[in-house]
Amino acid sequence: EEGVKDIQVEVLDLVFGAMSSAGRTELLDADRSFIKKRVRHLVFRYLPAPERRFALMDRVVCNIGGSRGWAAGSVQALNEEDPSDPTGQKRLPYVVKIDPPNSRLVSVPEDSNECVRAEVCFGQRSG
Repeated sequence: EEGVKDIQVEVLDLVFGAMSSAGRTELLDADRSFIKKRVRHLVFRYLPAPERRFALMDRVVCNIGGSRGWAAGSVQALNEEDPSDPTGQKRLPYVVKIDPPNSRLVSVPEDSNECVRAEVCFGQRSG
């Protein structure tokens, strides 16, 4: 319940501050849109993040499709907001930096063996 109050206070302060600065007393469509986006963002922030199989900087291989198939890299971020989700409610389990020559960031859409696996080097034994 404390989180709900924090969200209300933050959003109301921002909206009323903008309205006061503009000398307005009525909400505009832009205000309503801002309220929806901001509340979604804050609720997302206050929800507990799901458990993940990998931690920051863990070595993994990602299914990047195409001719390369799988590419090795390291986990750079956990539970990031998905910029392609217009609702702002989806989290990307991992953002991985692929090793050279690509050296690019890859958004991992789900925490599954079909998308991302632990990197296993020759000579490593489990257990």
